[in-house]
Amino acid sequence: MERALEREALYAVVVDPLEGVDTGTPAGWIAANALMAAADPRFSGAFWEAVDARGGLKRGE
Repeated sequence: MERALEREALYAVVVDPLEGVDTGTPAGWIAANALMAAADPRFSGAFWEAVDARGGLKRGE
């Protein structure tokens, strides 16, 4: 891991994909957080309200 850190920034290490989500890149971290927030009933309402308040989700061109 120390050698990898010398070459690139690491945001997380996934040991077993069945036990976690891939957050090894900034895009992976963002996607993991959005997917977990949308799926978790404790956060999904507030998550979608915040998304909608900012114009909704649109795929960039």
